[in-house]
Amino acid sequence: MVNRMQVKAVTQWLLGLSFLLCLSACDDDALAPIAEPRTGALLAVAGMQSLRCLELNEEQWLSGSLGLGYAANWLGVRSDELFVLHSLSSELLVFARDSSGVRVVRSVDLGLESGLNPYFASWRSDGHLLVSNLLAGSISLVDVDTGARNSFPCGVAPAGLQVIDDRVYTICSGYDFAHYAYGTGQLLVQDATSGARLDSLQLGLNPQFLLLDRAGKLQISVTGDYTSPGYMLRVDPAHLESCDTLQVATSPGRLSVDAENRIWVAAGGWLNQGEEEGLLLSYDGSTMSDLRYTSLPHGVLDVVCDTVSSHAPRVFAACMDAMQLAELRGDRLFATYSLQDPPQALGLWP
Repeated sequence: MVNRMQVKAVTQWLLGLSFLLCLSACDDDALAPIAEPRTGALLAVAGMQSLRCLELNEEQWLSGSLGLGYAANWLGVRSDELFVLHSLSSELLVFARDSSGVRVVRSVDLGLESGLNPYFASWRSDGHLLVSNLLAGSISLVDVDTGARNSFPCGVAPAGLQVIDDRVYTICSGYDFAHYAYGTGQLLVQDATSGARLDSLQLGLNPQFLLLDRAGKLQISVTGDYTSPGYMLRVDPAHLESCDTLQVATSPGRLSVDAENRIWVAAGGWLNQGEEEGLLLSYDGSTMSDLRYTSLPHGVLDVVCDTVSSHAPRVFAACMDAMQLAELRGDRLFATYSLQDPPQALGLWP
């Protein structure tokens, strides 16, 4: 999240217009676009206007890019297809790949006329997708094959969510859109089909994202109001009252987990807020300790851990303000690669 939740999607759209003419070539010969697409594991990079794919084993870009809708916020994979969720244009774009390359195969409407602002998503075991609707305060259950969808109410301003078995765990950020004010959020547990409320846990100021770690615990970023530090929280999904807290010196956002259960967290560093650099933090998810900070180019918006390629372990970060993709090996910056489009979201495409 760049600054304030109520203007994120619109801000990204306006910024996208200003960046259309700010094109730069990749500045590293090792990652120059390749002429013939391959079918190995890919890192999908969603920008404000386009999708590019980096072949992880060959460390080369697939040639060209494909157009996107507005405000790509989440990338996910089911079977061999890549799904890109767009908040402002309220759609899922579905991509497939074969020996001829990557292509769009269909679009799934998520209800543009309803003003939902679909924000984040998680797969149910039967292949249906649950989508949090930030503005509407609801969750949509989407059949991505037929386009059929229905919704059930959630808490205030739902953001990140995670399906575990037959339950959906949703971070309700508590943001008050009427008064432009951050609020105390909650972790809400609901039946993943009916939406029946099963449990809840009060959280701190402006929680946003969560993931299920390698030990089966929920890792949650409680971002705060961007003027004072937030914190990380580990919760047992079977016993919500069982919590562990890790204080951090920044505003944590999106998360990823590596093969060793180390949690990596995008932590901004925005030019428009006068920050000197971008920031990525990491810690041991099993012990909630060994907190480390890594300086990166400005505007770290998303992070993903490479756990599928022959070069793993690696970590990639989307540095939106700097229009760069950063690659880390260990906890050190290994390389940065210039992009033609400010990156917003990352996803592994095995």
